Amino acid sequence: MDMGILSARYAKALFAQAQEEGCEKELYLHFQRLAIQLRQESALQMVLSNPVLSTKQKLHLLLIAGGEQVGGLYRRFMEVVIAHHREALLPFMVQSYLMRYRKAQRLMRVEMESATPLNAATRRRLIEQLTATSGNQIELHEQVNPELIGGFRLRMEGKRIDASFARQLAEIREQWLNPSHA
Repeated sequence: MDMGILSARYAKALFAQAQEEGCEKELYLHFQRLAIQLRQESALQMVLSNPVLSTKQKLHLLLIAGGEQVGGLYRRFMEVVIAHHREALLPFMVQSYLMRYRKAQRLMRVEMESATPLNAATRRRLIEQLTATSGNQIELHEQVNPELIGGFRLRMEGKRIDASFARQLAEIREQWLNPSHA
């Protein structure tokens, strides 16, 4: 069966159960943490796929990766994933659940990359404008990248806006080196 379809089915069933138990947000927060751990710790995914590691050891790792005080549904879900040997699909299941939650809550994830940290007033105005434009609540993730020199990069719903000085300088350089393309 297709990995995407299977992952989506697991996430759909989990989301329905979370709604029934009233713990969607709690699970969302644990899955956000787990997604970060899976992304930053490539060894975690390799360890989870290791057939020598016991079910109990894998579960222990996933409980730690999910954060402090993980709830019963998180634990039960991880037990099912491990019992059915679906550890390799876990990153896809996590992302699918996060997307379902955001859609249900009308929550839009926005990644903001800027050369310097945003001040509180700028952050508030940005969130207000994005909320007004999209009609969704905004979940803003900020990252400082001095290589941008100035300006910002914004990513949301598959769109990318690059208003960085670094990009503008690269375009100017390209025009100088290739005047026929200008």
